[in-house]
Amino acid sequence: MDIILFQTAIAISLLVFFAPIRIKYFAILLPMLAIIGITSIWAIDVIVTHKIKIAYLSFNLSENIFGFWSAVPKIKIDQISALFILMINVISIGSLIYAYGYLKKYLSSKSALGISMHYFSFFLLYISLLLLTMIRDGFLFLFLWELMSLSSFVLIAFDGEKAQVRAVAINYLIQMHIGFMLLLAGFLIANKATGIWGFDALPIYFSSHPNTPLFFIFFLGFAVKAGLMPFHTWAPKADPIAPPHVSALMSGVLVKIGCLGIMRVAMSLQNSFSEIASILLAFSLITIVFSISMSVYEKDLRKLLAYSSIENVGVICLGLSLSIFGTAYKIPALAVLGILGSIFHVFSHSLYKSTLFLLTGNVERISGTRNINELGGLAKKMPLTAFFFLLSGLSLCALPPFNGFVSEFLMYEGIFKAISTGDFYISIICILVVIVLAISGGLSIFAMTKAFGLSFLGSQRKEYTSDIIDPPKSMLVPAVINSILMLLLGLTPFLIFPEIYEAIAAFKYLPADNSHYFQHVDIYQKFGLLSGILVALSMIVFAIRRIQQKRIQVNVGPTWGCGYSGGTAKHQYTSFSFSVPLKRILSPILSQKNNFIKYPEEEIFPGERKFDVDSVDRLEKYSISIPIKFLLKIIPFVGLAQTGRIQHYLIYPVGFLILIVVMTAFNFI
Repeated sequence: MDIILFQTAIAISLLVFFAPIRIKYFAILLPMLAIIGITSIWAIDVIVTHKIKIAYLSFNLSENIFGFWSAVPKIKIDQISALFILMINVISIGSLIYAYGYLKKYLSSKSALGISMHYFSFFLLYISLLLLTMIRDGFLFLFLWELMSLSSFVLIAFDGEKAQVRAVAINYLIQMHIGFMLLLAGFLIANKATGIWGFDALPIYFSSHPNTPLFFIFFLGFAVKAGLMPFHTWAPKADPIAPPHVSALMSGVLVKIGCLGIMRVAMSLQNSFSEIASILLAFSLITIVFSISMSVYEKDLRKLLAYSSIENVGVICLGLSLSIFGTAYKIPALAVLGILGSIFHVFSHSLYKSTLFLLTGNVERISGTRNINELGGLAKKMPLTAFFFLLSGLSLCALPPFNGFVSEFLMYEGIFKAISTGDFYISIICILVVIVLAISGGLSIFAMTKAFGLSFLGSQRKEYTSDIIDPPKSMLVPAVINSILMLLLGLTPFLIFPEIYEAIAAFKYLPADNSHYFQHVDIYQKFGLLSGILVALSMIVFAIRRIQQKRIQVNVGPTWGCGYSGGTAKHQYTSFSFSVPLKRILSPILSQKNNFIKYPEEEIFPGERKFDVDSVDRLEKYSISIPIKFLLKIIPFVGLAQTGRIQHYLIYPVGFLILIVVMTAFNFI
């Protein structure tokens, strides 16, 4: 019955194209709430009973799509699927609630069809994300993967009348199709050897073949979606130009589906653990170091958050690589705690990063800019937005007692247990990881201090066209819900540990008996109690202060100028000047582009000049931009073969046949 309701809700969503423009939102909200209710019940049932749920869709969707294949689509919800479903539901409904207030300003400027396409694409993206956690069949998985890419492409191109937006959306779609082709290749290789389409073929394939080549193919395909460097270039471009609720869903959930894909493949590994762990570790460390360094230099708030998301994806994959290293070197503590921290970080990051994107959308909507150099002094006029931004930023910086601290502490605990074993090679790896995590933690604090301090503190840097106030309450509801969940995960992480621990039982490479490595629960019970006391005392102090302040008249004035009141807002730190102390340290990684027209000697009376600095992504430059420019130079020469003469075109197949004969004669093929 619930399957029929699930499919009925999907069908009802089509009514959005026929509903009046003012109620199109509710035409999507109602079926989405129905599906959230149904899938949440499924997920909770799996979590409580610890039994895998298997159901069959009542219509043969796959046969309609792939006429030669007639298997009935099957959904399979295991423990890890259930946790991902709950995460997707929380972030998706929060993003949709936010969209109601954000899209109001577009109702008069966008066509009814444009609004309908946006809402329906949001719904399709949500459905594809859900089903991708439940589907094991290769054909249907690839179909849903493509649906996820196409629907997110439409959402990114919401302001498609702008050339820059169209270029970014097309760039995103091209990169997603590269990842799709890699996944298709992986499934084809596994199918050829086993005769099975989908993830169920992997354990059989890995049992009789070297694991590294096929894992690497799947890893590259999923890494494009996850945004691991150097496959990250779509994220810093797409997240800033997409609507905030779309960026929140993409950064909070979509990239995690790429991480889930990597985990699904890793679940079936049976050999080559050291090689695979080394590959994962290399990509993870490069991603962490480069992305967090880029975020330090960024002046665009949403681009800064995009690079931070890439860094967190690196942390998730780092935990997985540590877990596989633990198996390779027979260190169960590292194997268990690494994957436990990795999965916990998936959920932690989804909460605080989606919140930050939505709050940045509030700032952009009111001020008309997301450039840090044009903001300032917003905390006085947007106190709720500032408060929740600070709360989410503290969690991003992995500071206790917030949820961001828990996952990294789990990894640290596993690392220190591994170092104590005395193995030289694994000790070197663990020390390197500790150094990188420590550096990334410090740079994260630096980046968020810049983002919050220069945007919300200080003095206003420019005149805005509208009054600066907090947005409508509906646009703050997701921040309230996510913040409560962040604190719950930070203060009582031991409540979700057993469920994650149950989920990692699906990872076949883990040691069979690892229950005695679950002792960290006791640590977090004590930690949660102490953190709870700290939070309670802080709330009491603030309550007493608030009562005391009611008796005093508070005068609000300009920000204190440190004894010098002759300056202007231009004398405040800019995004670049704030980051200058790190310039020499990070110069091997980062480069900058100065936007300034020099004064020519013949210009006796110089005109007005503007100076600006942009950061340059060196990984993108050398891995993508330069090779593409080289290809563009070669393509015109390839076009010379198109002479337009039939005689020449007939020569090409004849020449190819001659080549085949020669290669066959010399046993080349």
